[in-house]
Amino acid sequence: MTYELGPIDESGTATRIYPSSARPSSVTCCLTDAEGDLEEVNRTGKVDALSLRHARSRTNADGDVLDHLDLGFDFIPLVHVPNTVSSAGHFGQSSLLSLTQLLDDIASADTDSHRASATTGSPIIGLSGARLPIDRRTGAIERQIAILHTEPFSS
Repeated sequence: MTYELGPIDESGTATRIYPSSARPSSVTCCLTDAEGDLEEVNRTGKVDALSLRHARSRTNADGDVLDHLDLGFDFIPLVHVPNTVSSAGHFGQSSLLSLTQLLDDIASADTDSHRASATTGSPIIGLSGARLPIDRRTGAIERQIAILHTEPFSS
């Protein structure tokens, strides 16, 4: 079974307005469902022998041939098929679930790396022969505004 986006007509000029968008679209999603002949693969020893020109197209319940059948929408559907046993309170887990978790972890790690790299390469500030002024009555460090120059140290 193959879903693919393609032009609505042969010329590529026809457009439709789908319920999901107010803008006209010139593409549609087509479904192809065909069976290949495994004897051809066994005879040649190549998986490339499973081409659409040697395949037999299936039909749906309405009798439509599933060879580039226009589905009437402009996106490729994602079908969730559970890959584990379902129980009373659980509907099974998709095999895509671990992939989505991995992609989320990669995005988080990338964001963390980006934030960390913002401070990398900032100039180092060093003081030599200076001390902060201390209030003699309280013993606390006085707050002052200091202008720092980031020039190379001379030895």
